[in-house]
Amino acid sequence: MHQIVISLLGLSVYDTKSNYKNNSSYDLKSGEFINSIDVLLNSFNNRERFIFFGTEESIDKHKEVFKDLISNKDVTFIEYDSQNLNDIFYKIISTIIDNKENEILFDITHSFRDSVIMSVISTIVSQIVYNPNITMIYAKQEKENYVYELVGDDILNTSNIAFILSSFISTLRLPPLSSKYELFEILNNFSIHLMSNQFKSIYETDIVNIKKFIQNNEEKLFFVKDLLEELENIVLNIEATKNKDTYAQFLFFAKFFFEKDYYLHSATYLIEAITYYIGYVLTELKMIDFNYHEYDNQTKIVGFLRATPSQKDFKFPNEYFIDINIDIINKFYGLREKVAKIRHNLAHININQDYSEVKEKLDNLIKDFSNLINEKILYKFDITEEKKKYTVKYALELYEHELNNLIINNQNPAKLQTVIKKFEEEKLDDLTMFEREKLKKFINTNYIKISELLQLKEDRKLLQQDISVQMIIEELPNF
Repeated sequence: MHQIVISLLGLSVYDTKSNYKNNSSYDLKSGEFINSIDVLLNSFNNRERFIFFGTEESIDKHKEVFKDLISNKDVTFIEYDSQNLNDIFYKIISTIIDNKENEILFDITHSFRDSVIMSVISTIVSQIVYNPNITMIYAKQEKENYVYELVGDDILNTSNIAFILSSFISTLRLPPLSSKYELFEILNNFSIHLMSNQFKSIYETDIVNIKKFIQNNEEKLFFVKDLLEELENIVLNIEATKNKDTYAQFLFFAKFFFEKDYYLHSATYLIEAITYYIGYVLTELKMIDFNYHEYDNQTKIVGFLRATPSQKDFKFPNEYFIDINIDIINKFYGLREKVAKIRHNLAHININQDYSEVKEKLDNLIKDFSNLINEKILYKFDITEEKKKYTVKYALELYEHELNNLIINNQNPAKLQTVIKKFEEEKLDDLTMFEREKLKKFINTNYIKISELLQLKEDRKLLQQDISVQMIIEELPNF
């Protein structure tokens, strides 16, 4: 078995030296050195192989500064593109795999402040964790001076923590690492509960455990401070929704999952947020007397959005309330229908739009719903009856009243109803059996207007939106 010494090169190579103290399990020299590469080259004899990874610039600098040291050693320089993560990953991991039968000392000093590189290194080590012959070390700078301590304790664990954190923050999922890591266990439970909508566990257990872990390990894990701060920010934002109404929680998670590109999750939460918001406002306005949080009662809210509410469940100020306020209701109804279509297509793998279209539409719908909440549109319901004469319901009642009068006043009401039925069946020739001009005029003109009204009702439109339909009211038959 040979010993392989691997290190990632930094860009800075100065003539000045700093004090290095060895506190690792390896027999490394202590004293004045330019950097950790200088320590490694001076600590091992010619039996070891050295492999240094770096950019073209860093390799050239190190070859120049350490030309005397490397002249009689087995040293290989491998160049990578620092902007290409795949290139870094491929070259480092392939080198380690090629030498997996050897004892490997991996110096990560000059990648230590780069969380991305640390995550890559962690991936590498995780892929070959079955090999007990790998040791990772780095030169840790003591505070407020230029003394560096060469340490190697728990490097595998801390580098994997970098990978765990970066993976979770990006995807809300975890890499296939060993569950022996405390952070892995904590975030894995958090991930499971997030993806399965278990809010009680999130608020009461997961958030507490994450905050406790960060507090207890913040100093130890200083090298991933930026990642810990991102994680803490996620946790604090979720925790801030704990005491908010359900609709606000669901809207938060709709936005949260959208940002992580989980569009099916996002659409599902947005649908629920719309329904819960309607229930929240109607409760505040004292128009419902049931608990809208209960799942079985959600259908009642959906019925309201569809303008078909059960009268026994709602307490509207007048019988024309739905028709008078149909424009406001339609804003939320139309919004929910659009979200439902996106969710249906995603859930049933029936999508006929590309990624960018779905993303853009869902983003706009989230913004539209947020704007409706901010504008307090639902609090602008008209509770008077002043507009009832413009409503479909009122117009239909007038027609029904006139039709009933016609039937009652006709000498043969049963026969009249038969004629109306035949008219509905488009058997117009049968109308010739009647000679009453008023009857013929009503059947031939005003019944058609009733059909128009019924169509308007089905289309959820107010009469006042259509001038031609306003004329229907003005031209009501007068028998």
